[in-house]
Amino acid sequence: AAAGARRRVFARSALGRQALQRGARQPGDLGAAAPEAGAARRARARRYSSLARCRTALDLSANMRPAMAALALLVVCCALSCDIASALGLGGLAMGTMRCFDPTESSAALGSAPGICGAVADGSDPGEPLLVTPFLEANDAAGAREAMAINDLNVSTGTDGMVTWPTSYAGFFTTNQTETFTNYNYAWYFPPLNGNASAPLLVWLQGGPGASSMFGVFNEHGPFYVTATNELAARETTWNAEYGMLYIDNPVGAGFSFTTSNDGYCTNTADCVADGLYALLQQFYQVFPELLQVPLYITGESYGGHYVPAIAYKIMQENAALNATTGDNAPGPVELPLAGLAIGDGWVDPIIQNAGYTALFQNMALCNFGEQTDTIAGYVAAIMDNIEQGNMLEAFDVWDEFLNGDVYPYPTYYYNITGSEDYDNLLRTQAPESFGYYVSWFQNNDVRRSIHVGDALFNNGTATEMALLGDFMVSFKTQLGALMDEYPVLLYSGQLDIIIGAALTEAFLSSIPWGGADSFANATRVVWYSPSNATNVTGYVQAAEGFSRVAIKNAGHILPFDQPKAARAMMYHWLTNTFPFGDSSSSVVQSTNGGD
Repeated sequence: AAAGARRRVFARSALGRQALQRGARQPGDLGAAAPEAGAARRARARRYSSLARCRTALDLSANMRPAMAALALLVVCCALSCDIASALGLGGLAMGTMRCFDPTESSAALGSAPGICGAVADGSDPGEPLLVTPFLEANDAAGAREAMAINDLNVSTGTDGMVTWPTSYAGFFTTNQTETFTNYNYAWYFPPLNGNASAPLLVWLQGGPGASSMFGVFNEHGPFYVTATNELAARETTWNAEYGMLYIDNPVGAGFSFTTSNDGYCTNTADCVADGLYALLQQFYQVFPELLQVPLYITGESYGGHYVPAIAYKIMQENAALNATTGDNAPGPVELPLAGLAIGDGWVDPIIQNAGYTALFQNMALCNFGEQTDTIAGYVAAIMDNIEQGNMLEAFDVWDEFLNGDVYPYPTYYYNITGSEDYDNLLRTQAPESFGYYVSWFQNNDVRRSIHVGDALFNNGTATEMALLGDFMVSFKTQLGALMDEYPVLLYSGQLDIIIGAALTEAFLSSIPWGGADSFANATRVVWYSPSNATNVTGYVQAAEGFSRVAIKNAGHILPFDQPKAARAMMYHWLTNTFPFGDSSSSVVQSTNGGD
């Protein structure tokens, strides 16, 4: 209702009237401007209306007792057959249909996210979620490690047939506990496949907000993926080949991570999300203390532009506080070996990034230079005005109607003028069907027992996103600048990304407050060629004083999926500080290792 009221205010405003006069769709009206046939438009209207009612039920459930809320949402959400693309809050990611949870399931599943459509295990014995923290509270880190071990995943390798995959480790860590709620975050750790005990550890944080980092495991750079026949297959190009990978479902409400009460959902990244991640990492290092001797890199993408600088800044502050403490030998937090951070297509500084949409759409030929440009400029002006006035929810509402479409219950303006449901890659109108295969794999009881999630719900992330709407337009540029003064930082983008296009990231770089700003501005932007083909351009790199900026060709928002070899080579060169990622005096360089 509040969002509807804001849209009506927008429609009555001078900006809204101008937009309507230019032919923009009126908020709340699926009619004239949508370039769809009537039947298709009505089908989309029903689908969006169903999602809106699911979310209305979610809001209502917040004030109900858990059992009643679960029953109400089972009736409303399942009857409306929420589809996973909407449920995941990932825009164009069409992943098939998922059914809502059953209110007769475990209290853990009910507590994870009342009222959200999600996958559940078929059958009667998926096991119980593995809670790691009780082992640590009993001073039994060895027992925790043994319990977390996953030794029975069968993976197709092609030439060698089916093999039992090397041991990985997974479980739930208690990350916040109060009188009214307890938060549990799921993490899955893959030691480096090459067996290098000195290899860096990379933490991966998916964006959203509310997206599961399991998406990164199975679709981007994890050691395996799920096939159309619901089997695991080894990934040809994986970051796990050289590096340890720790994938965290973050914050609670994303993926398998859950809270026992609506009060447990994070409403801000700088404090709540960062504190939860820090608590998890402290416990993780109790289970794997040998990893304190290897470099730690925090990585992520999209809304990871909030998460990554938030937790890295938290670690930097806590490490400084620990270093300043003397004479206290009491057990407690340990200094974490933070060595750097990498952000892909990151939502870091919304006010400057939003300002770039008009030119981005023009230069990608996504709009004409007449009324459509004027309408986009109107949306951008409204977003920026609201941010500057501190109206973060209103700013999100306008952006959501313009492009994002997670909450706005009708086709976005972007869809109306482009016909595309995929804002992750300019060359696609629909996301790959394979993006959703892993969700079906999670519905197998044997799988759930193996990966220690038991009967925990695989959340769609809606509750997480709703709780963080007020955080969406907050800038993390200041924290990023402080980190750039102390650690190597990599910001990378795919040239075909729309939702957080490469140009939007370029736009805010010069305003980052850090000591190397002048050196970076004067650094040469180099052309990065593939080692296997001297005429094939992989991308472009500009680097100075520990900061590297990369744009990769033929890739969109999900860059490691679109260009896996380039992404892996990028990480290799950045982590080893080799060309083209060191300070370069050459304008043309060739990759020498780490793949094409």
